[in-house]
Amino acid sequence: MQTINSRDVRSNLITRVKIDGVPIVLIRQDGKVHAFSALCPHALGNLARGDLYNGELECPEHGWRFDIASGQSVYPEPGKYCLLGYEVHEMDGVVEVRPPNDPGDT
Repeated sequence: MQTINSRDVRSNLITRVKIDGVPIVLIRQDGKVHAFSALCPHALGNLARGDLYNGELECPEHGWRFDIASGQSVYPEPGKYCLLGYEVHEMDGVVEVRPPNDPGDT
């Protein structure tokens, strides 16, 4: 699990972090933080250099767009690809990001 200061994840901006050496993008939309792999599942473009438009993250390589809330592709082929998402919890000024298959502190 990785922790990030909540102030470092600003609304409608892409924040890049690394968890165990893996690049991750964090996006705060409507007050909620979403975390995804920084690699586009379509062509492995660097999503940290992408753009945000109306709740969508656009890959800089080929223009594929993904819904920030669900991670699903919305353009050009809706639902064909899905971003690898990470579990996120925010509390007391700290954002916790848990990689897939991380058992946590149980």
